Amino acid sequence: MKTKRIVLSDFIFSVIIFLLVMLSILSYTRIIDLDKKSAAVTHTNLVKLKLEQVLSYVKDAESAQRGFSLSNEAVHLEPYFNAVAQQQQILSALDSLTKDNSVQQRNQQLLQWLVKKRLSRLQLVIDSAQLSNKNSSVILNEGKIIMDQLRELVAKMMNEENRLLQNQTEEKIYTAYITPRYSLMLSFFAILAVFSAYFILRAETRLRFTAEDTSKKLNDYFKDLPAAFSILKGPDHIHEITNDLYHQITGKSDLVGKSFRDGIPELKEQGLHEEMDKVYKTGARFIGSEMPLSFNKGEKEMVSGFYNFVFQPIFSQSQKIEGILIFGYEVTEMMEARRTVEETELRSRLAIEAANIGTFDWNLETKQFNSSDRLIEIFGFNSRQEVSHQDLIGTFHPDDKPIRNKAVEEAYTKGSLSYEARIIRADQSIRWVNVYGKNIHNKTKEAIRMYGTVLDVTDQKNVLE
Repeated sequence: MKTKRIVLSDFIFSVIIFLLVMLSILSYTRIIDLDKKSAAVTHTNLVKLKLEQVLSYVKDAESAQRGFSLSNEAVHLEPYFNAVAQQQQILSALDSLTKDNSVQQRNQQLLQWLVKKRLSRLQLVIDSAQLSNKNSSVILNEGKIIMDQLRELVAKMMNEENRLLQNQTEEKIYTAYITPRYSLMLSFFAILAVFSAYFILRAETRLRFTAEDTSKKLNDYFKDLPAAFSILKGPDHIHEITNDLYHQITGKSDLVGKSFRDGIPELKEQGLHEEMDKVYKTGARFIGSEMPLSFNKGEKEMVSGFYNFVFQPIFSQSQKIEGILIFGYEVTEMMEARRTVEETELRSRLAIEAANIGTFDWNLETKQFNSSDRLIEIFGFNSRQEVSHQDLIGTFHPDDKPIRNKAVEEAYTKGSLSYEARIIRADQSIRWVNVYGKNIHNKTKEAIRMYGTVLDVTDQKNVLE
């Protein structure tokens, strides 16, 4: 009978250790997956931004060439050559960004050819100022055809990126939703597993070994546990059991038999000695989440990191507190990975802000509408004001409100929003805005959110007119 109980205990503990290791690996894999999906979303947004810039700089080159042709003044050539130079950099960046997408690479090659062809026609007009009306008409018609092809190709590439972006965003949202839950499940399961294993072993060892043998047996079991583990006994918190990872994290190798205060004195200034006393007196568990701690791992070497841990009171059969269980693990790498994701998203936002594009986030279920400072400025409001969605809608020109309303209504079925309209600012100035948005759908294909951009295109409109 005793042999059967020992075999069963060994089996249960082996299963617990296996599950803990698997959950740790799964949690780490989720974090890496979240990082990759966030990077993919940022990459796709950057490709879209570059595509928009391709058309923008071609239009700038056209405007500069038209100004030179009308005035024959060299002052118009500086923005022309600047637009050509910027265009070359953008096309080079696009070629690098789409190298892992064979479809977009083919489109990119055609895009480079069309841009080069369009710019060569503009250069021909600049170099041959005394063109006949007939030749000018031919070149203008060719330019219009090339520009139409260019717009169609960019739209095609944008649609492909939008398709990728929708899939990547949905995957990122799902991964971001599920990752912290895996970590939480790991923590609670680990605590439950350690408690279960500890009390199972304690009951078994009381029948078979003395207190000395019990300590040795538990040390053997918890030695390779993938988390820092220790059991402290009495009001002085004497280390009774510790595992290798506990020694590794604290930088101390001889803690058994020492009190928590004497063994790890540097934690006093960090408030943990006081918290441990509270746990022993009140029986209330203390949980540290992503807590910064520093350990003295040398004569003058303090090593800092972030840790998740718990101080759990241990009760006797008479429900008196007889000790404290410590369980924890380091989460520094996880926090650095999350910080990398946040920095990646920040760089993406900075790229959008650098292009003077306003952005918005519209929750279609709650109707909450969040605007960037640049969007509020485009609509003529001070960025420090509290500006509601209705305030923004109220600025649309009366003749263009039907355009806006129709586009929003169609966006629910089309999946995207796109229109140009005039707005009237508080100073009565009229500006043209280009609005673009993309829907996010739930599992039942219902639109639940829209992300979009707003660009002031008044200058381009004026030039074209």
